[in-house]
Amino acid sequence: MLLVLVLAPPAYRNLGQYSDFYDGGVYLESARMLAAGYAPYRAVFISQPPAWLKLIQWSFALFGQNMRAGQLFTVSTLVLTALAVAFILLDRDFWLGAVLACVTLLMSPLAFFWAREITGELPSAAFAAVSLALAGRYASGGKRLWLAAGALALAGAMMVKLFGVYALPSVLLIAAGRWGSAGQLRQRIGYAAADILLVLGITFATVLAMASAYGGRDVWTQAVAFHLGSRADLSPARNWGLIVATLARDPVLSSALPLVLCAALEPWIGWAALGWLTLTLIGLLLQHPLFTHHVVALIPPLALAAGIGVGALWKLGRRLQVREASVRSNDYGWAMGIALCSASIILFAAVCRGGLAGRTDQQWILAYWRPPAADLDVAAELARLTGKADFILTDAPGIAFWSGREVPPWLADTSLKRIDNHYLATAEVKSEVERYQVKAVLLWTGRLDRLPGLTAWLEQTFPTRRRYGAQGVLYLRP
Repeated sequence: MLLVLVLAPPAYRNLGQYSDFYDGGVYLESARMLAAGYAPYRAVFISQPPAWLKLIQWSFALFGQNMRAGQLFTVSTLVLTALAVAFILLDRDFWLGAVLACVTLLMSPLAFFWAREITGELPSAAFAAVSLALAGRYASGGKRLWLAAGALALAGAMMVKLFGVYALPSVLLIAAGRWGSAGQLRQRIGYAAADILLVLGITFATVLAMASAYGGRDVWTQAVAFHLGSRADLSPARNWGLIVATLARDPVLSSALPLVLCAALEPWIGWAALGWLTLTLIGLLLQHPLFTHHVVALIPPLALAAGIGVGALWKLGRRLQVREASVRSNDYGWAMGIALCSASIILFAAVCRGGLAGRTDQQWILAYWRPPAADLDVAAELARLTGKADFILTDAPGIAFWSGREVPPWLADTSLKRIDNHYLATAEVKSEVERYQVKAVLLWTGRLDRLPGLTAWLEQTFPTRRRYGAQGVLYLRP
């Protein structure tokens, strides 16, 4: 806890600045539509499970409808992940591993940067890490209430982002691990089966109940089928290249990678960590399109596996030393124990050294990152030219959110995926523009330009145009 308090504060500095990250703008503007009373999945197109925007909406209720509120929430989920992973490791007396995992999570420039953006990968991973921690507490001799709570947390992970499902086998494995050597085989199988059914029952009952509350068919169409329909030119090789390049650029993550496979030395919990990491990696290889912020989903299981790996190395080394001290031998075991303990210390020091380099990168991000001036200028222009009750339309939702103007709720997300997958048509845009009497349309990122005939219609419908170089055009009408 003390280490987390020391390492976490930099992530909370300079929050509230504008970001041109497209997905973040969509989520913020969509959450504001929900707060205004528009129905999710019916009035507002939502490409993620129900809990994600609801959590942002609650953050708005606590801190106001601004960029800072969303960033406070996502940064806090990174801190929660570090606490949950540290709890898992300390529950196994892996204090060295707990320190290493916290350093990996909180000093990684990649995690630092994307925790300050509004995206669901880290919040979902935080729920998953809490789920594993609660299941681990049950496996250590706790009551089944811990396992039930872990199943609820896992359902929360899946309802924030579908990546949460990659942690499901790991939770089941940890729960089954409690009965790995207790009693007769038939009893162990029976107890393990009961725990597995408990987790599956609570998790999927919660997921189905929440999806049904929001309209099961609509949730499936927008949050699941929408993503499954965009894999025509899927390239796992290209995805692998992006993943490797992204991890290699991070000094902390690249330093922690050699310890990951050592987690296999620790039964059940180590295997669970490797399973979570492996399934997440497979999911990313099949993700289309894959972007850098998706790769962040690998960081929590990687940190957990690395922490278990260094703890397992140290534990094995100490075990060899104790055994050799109690029996006569040729000292090979003692030497091997010393070598393993030394290796764990060296690898731990390498990660800490990478953490120092990562902290330097984090400070650079804080010192030199600036929001795009053109975006801020056009947001101010929109706020000046339209009234607070007026609707606008833009393919840069972050600008709409920053200007304080609402968009037609069905058009908060105008992503290329939605357009290319035929989930948004020109006729729909025209209809929504007239329905909400949109006063201004800003074409800024080239997304709405992809809709056939829309630009020509805008030029006929909106008499005033303002161009911003090659960046975009603003259409206005009285």
